[in-house]
Amino acid sequence: MPRKLRLPGAVDPRWSEIPDACVCAALRMLSRYASRRLDRVLAGHGLTLTEFQLMLTLWEEGPARVLVLARRLRLDPGPTGRSLARLEQRGV
Repeated sequence: MPRKLRLPGAVDPRWSEIPDACVCAALRMLSRYASRRLDRVLAGHGLTLTEFQLMLTLWEEGPARVLVLARRLRLDPGPTGRSLARLEQRGV
């Protein structure tokens, strides 16, 4: 039976008595599922997904300030700066 998109909080008694999770939570779960394998591959090289994203962006666009990179990738500036510092310490 095809499922319909339901609003957060709507209850479909055929499936469960628990209210549906919000769309945001579903997207986050899907994102984690989709990136799990890439996370494992990168971990084998000592990288996080964020560090890999930063490296690709810098390689494609050239040098940039932390704030510019963070805004470009929709990341928080603090963790972005720490990720860049870790990459620099490792000589990447």
